[in-house]
Amino acid sequence: MIKFNFPVGYHHLHKTKIIDFQLNRWYSFGYARLEDMIEAGKRINTVDDWKEKMIRQAEKVIHVG
Repeated sequence: MIKFNFPVGYHHLHKTKIIDFQLNRWYSFGYARLEDMIEAGKRINTVDDWKEKMIRQAEKVIHVG
């Protein structure tokens, strides 16, 4: 059986609580690295640009690794 250790803790990644929660959720489920969520949090300005910035972040990670 494969063991998976989920990250523990909550990080302040964005001033808007719902965006902060979502960034932490992606990290805590193991879908994203903390460094990538920190970077995304710095780039996201509003709830309106959340989706666009997350897609750009995902594309960057796919290309860079």
